[in-house]
Amino acid sequence: MNSGSEKRRHPRIPREEILSIKLIAPPTEFAYPGEPLYCSTEDVSAEGMRIHVNHELEPGQAVDIWIVLLDQRGTFHLTGEVTWIQAASQDSSAGNWVAGVALLDDSEHLHEWRELFLET
Repeated sequence: MNSGSEKRRHPRIPREEILSIKLIAPPTEFAYPGEPLYCSTEDVSAEGMRIHVNHELEPGQAVDIWIVLLDQRGTFHLTGEVTWIQAASQDSSAGNWVAGVALLDDSEHLHEWRELFLET
C-alpha cells in the first residue's frame, strides 16, 4: 500500500531482471553512443522501473530498453526517460548508480508491458 508521501499511481513490484539500454540523442557527450549498456532492475511498475547501471546518466536522457522476462516468455521493447539518478553507495567513484526510468507512451510494447501488471 502506498504511503501518504508516495505519489505513484501504480505500485512497484520488486523484481530483478537483466535489461539492455541504448541512449537516444544524449543531452551530453557520452563515451559509447549507440552501445548497449547492460544493467538490472530493482523494481518495475506499469509506468516505469528503477535500474542499477554502471554509468552516470543524465535526468532527461531518453533510453531505448530491451528487457526479457523469462517467466512471462516475452521480450519487451520500451522507450523511457531517466527521471532521476543517484550513487548506489556513498562512494560515487565506484561507478554504481541507481536511476528511475519513466516509460514513454510511444513505447512499442507498452500495452503488453502494462497487461502484465493487471494480473498482479
